[in-house]
Amino acid sequence: MEADMHWKVIAGALTFERRIYMPEALWNQVISLFHDNPESGDFGVLRTVALVAKALYWLGLDTTVWKSVAGCEVCHQIKAPRRPRYGATMPLPPLCNSWDGITMDFVTHVMNSTRLGYTGIVITFDLITKAANDRS
Repeated sequence: MEADMHWKVIAGALTFERRIYMPEALWNQVISLFHDNPESGDFGVLRTVALVAKALYWLGLDTTVWKSVAGCEVCHQIKAPRRPRYGATMPLPPLCNSWDGITMDFVTHVMNSTRLGYTGIVITFDLITKAANDRS
């Protein structure tokens, strides 16, 4: 009975806690109206939920808005990074001797040509002499 006290008809509109109840057929249009407003820019999920929930109500409003806004390309493009800034880049010290600096390459899915059944090769390169060392 107490839940019924929150529902009222005001000026011919069904309301819940002074917010107009919106039928499911209009949800996408309402979300688009509040989210894609050309005069005020493209709002994210939280701002769109707050704007819609201020005046309107339907069951599962948060979830419906989240799913609709999650597909917005503009929101994905302007999303702020959530990571700390990268530190300053430091140059590597110059290499003096052979094999001080190496790079590796893995070649996989080769034919089984060894008696032990290996199907990959590791190749290491010296960055100074460009010499290669392969281990099958």
